[in-house]
Amino acid sequence: AITLAGDSARTSQLKGKVVLLNVWATWCAPCREEIPYLQSLYDKHRNDGLEIVGVSVDTRGQEENIRGFVKDFSMTYPIWHDPDERIQSLFLAVGVPATYLIDREGVLRWRRLGIVKETDTLFTNTLASALAETR
Repeated sequence: AITLAGDSARTSQLKGKVVLLNVWATWCAPCREEIPYLQSLYDKHRNDGLEIVGVSVDTRGQEENIRGFVKDFSMTYPIWHDPDERIQSLFLAVGVPATYLIDREGVLRWRRLGIVKETDTLFTNTLASALAETR
């Protein structure tokens, strides 16, 4: 994956943080539904060690569309572009959105294929417990 600035992106840069990896695409309607919630989580918890990474699986040449989408949705967390869908094979994900919660030790603690909702207490509890753990 690469950042929208064209730099290579590595999950090792996220070591020691609680990471919410969200695989999405500009054409995905459910993604539009969940992104405001993800942004609110980022605003609320980034000082507690939460990093959200939005990984767009839009095809090559869609960088302008992705930038426009990010701007329209006021997304301030890092966005990576993965047109080869390497992330999908890494996590064996089928379709978007797909979201993964990885703790500070790099352990996958929760996953969801489909929309992340505030009402999902398993998710909110797992996130709270991961954030409470120190290294």
